[in-house]
Amino acid sequence: MRVLGIADVRMGYSCFPKNRLITKKLMDEWYAGKTQKIFRERLEACFELFDYTELPSLGIRKLNKRWGSYLEKPHRIILNQALIQASKAQIDYVVIHELCHVKHKQHNKAFHALVKSKLPNWEKLKTELELRLLSN
Repeated sequence: MRVLGIADVRMGYSCFPKNRLITKKLMDEWYAGKTQKIFRERLEACFELFDYTELPSLGIRKLNKRWGSYLEKPHRIILNQALIQASKAQIDYVVIHELCHVKHKQHNKAFHALVKSKLPNWEKLKTELELRLLSN
């Protein structure tokens, strides 16, 4: 007989094979709802730092090579679902980075100056995220 631990529950493990997929689906839906709530809160909080008039819509998906992306049309920020494992400050860095792309499309001096004006320690947070990416 196997005793289930908290890790088993997080991974959607069930000792009843028919229930495994149901349990995993329920856990994934719960996790996705929490991720949506947290990312929405961070987007709204970071948006207040800018003088923009229209809040971008928010998308969440699995991204293989980046933490976030800004799409000019349809004025949307996409965040990597794995970013939920990062600290609030690291999430804010990615959101602020993407919000800066509303004004500056390229990673040029003006872009980096805007990021720094909104988040002076952005380079430290970027390094922490890069290290997290390498460790996964």
